[in-house]
Order: sequence, then C-alpha cells, then structure tokens
Amino acid sequence: MVKFRLFLFVFTVICVSSQAQLDKNSWLLGGSGRISLTSQTATVATTYRDFNVSIKPNVGYFLFDRFAAGALIGFSYDRLKTNYYVNSGTEYALGTFARYYLLKKEKQVNLLAQGSYLHRIGVLANVSSQISSDVFTLTTGPVIFLNSVVGLEITGNYELTKPSNNQNINKISNLFLSIGLQIHLEKDN
Repeated sequence: MVKFRLFLFVFTVICVSSQAQLDKNSWLLGGSGRISLTSQTATVATTYRDFNVSIKPNVGYFLFDRFAAGALIGFSYDRLKTNYYVNSGTEYALGTFARYYLLKKEKQVNLLAQGSYLHRIGVLANVSSQISSDVFTLTTGPVIFLNSVVGLEITGNYELTKPSNNQNINKISNLFLSIGLQIHLEKDN
C-alpha cells in the first residue's frame, strides 16, 4: 500500500508540473502499437483464428499551435489459421497523418483527433504474389502528458481498409484501441 501511495504521489507531482510542447515549429516523434486476436466462424465447418501485431512509428511537425502533420511508417506481422491451412505474412506501410489537440496547450490532459492514410504492401508466406491495400484511420482519445516532453496516448480508432488487388473483399472496417507514446521536441530559435 505504501508503494502505491508513493507511486501515486510521484505520478501526481510529475503530471501537475508538466506542460507539453504543442507550439508551432515543434517536432513530434513517437508511435503506437497494437496486438489483436480474432476468432471467427465463417460457415459451420470453417473457423478462422488470426493473430496480428503491428507498430506505427511517426514523425511530425507542428505547422500551427496544436496542429501537427507528418509521416508514418508501419510494420505488421499476421498469422492466420483455418481448418484447412496456416499462413503468415508481413506488411510494410508508408503514409501521412494530421492531428489536432482539442484543448488548450497548457492542459495536462488533452484530447487529440487524428486522420491518417497508409499504403500497405504485404507478402504472405504461402502466396507468390504481393497484396496491397489503402488504409484510412480516424483516431481520437486522451493524451496524458507525463512531463513537458512525453505524452501517453490511449486512443480509440476506426480503420477502413480497401484492398487494391483482392476482388473478393471490397473493404474491411475495424474498431480498436491502441496505446502510444509521443515525444514533443521544441525547436531552438
């Protein structure tokens, strides 16, 4: 109990004394990640089990106070198992994002809204051709600034994936939570 109280005290002191760099001409460096497990029954005799882990590092620049835009890359590993086969693959992605912090920049806890676009290219182990898709994501959630530089993000996301070369799938919609860290670096004048 003493350790918990000490942790709570230190966390409160850090949070109360911190202020993030959301000013124009500052840099944003960080990323997010997610792990998903999916189980699906498509027909009476067919079940799918999917495991996915992905990370998305990003770098951005504050064009205006509280508004940043930048580039992100992605890496994803996927393993799909059905009644008939097991397959795994990797995907690589490159894209852009724009984000806006909704509350005043002096706030310890802020809210962000972000839109992003990624173009993904993937290779499955048992398939000789590449797969590609366009991914549009809307993200929102709180940012807890741990100090004047680091922000912890816990966000809800809506993702729309449009496969480029799969005629059987028109689009895939996904809702998920992600956790990320952002480092806010102020540019010296």
